[in-house]
Amino acid sequence: MTKAQASESAALMFNCELVALVPLSKNWGYNEGDKIKIIYRVDKEKPIEMEWVMHIGNAITKKEDFMNKPIQNGKKIVVRAGTESPRDFTFSLSGYKKAYKRLEKECVN
Repeated sequence: MTKAQASESAALMFNCELVALVPLSKNWGYNEGDKIKIIYRVDKEKPIEMEWVMHIGNAITKKEDFMNKPIQNGKKIVVRAGTESPRDFTFSLSGYKKAYKRLEKECVN
């Protein structure tokens, strides 16, 4: 979860198949199935641009499309979502690697 003001806060959620950017404010202006531009950067690595799909007010993508080595070993990730009025969300990656390994183990079972 981000530490920004409530209107600009979001959570980055993972499950066995998907990654979702879940904003606390649902005023993104995207309809179900619309694509939303996502740019993310881990620490000082090169930014990566993707298109995610809106689903029930959240931006989602396949987990394997999002995961990469810098995320596994990074300290923070900045996610920029949107095109017309983009919003930046900063997430700490502290404890991420351990949590992700546990998720992977649970997904196998």
